[in-house]
Amino acid sequence: MQQYQPLLALKYSCLKNLGMLDLKAGDNAKAFDFFLEALQLDDTDTALLYKVGCLAEKLDKFDVATAAFYEVHFFIKLPVKN
Repeated sequence: MQQYQPLLALKYSCLKNLGMLDLKAGDNAKAFDFFLEALQLDDTDTALLYKVGCLAEKLDKFDVATAAFYEVHFFIKLPVKN
């Protein structure tokens, strides 16, 4: 188990908030970059992974979208429909 590091948690929150501000301002590419940087610090935030997947689709980065949605599916263990 990794020890809690308050400065990394603060950096993660700042990156996520900067991404949200850019998203609200309509700068999807910049928001996407901030969100990816935040995910490098904590890749277990399923809400953020979902946002990254949606933004990646809008930015035609389908490989990233697929990976992000797969991670969301993996973390919340959705049943697979046939």
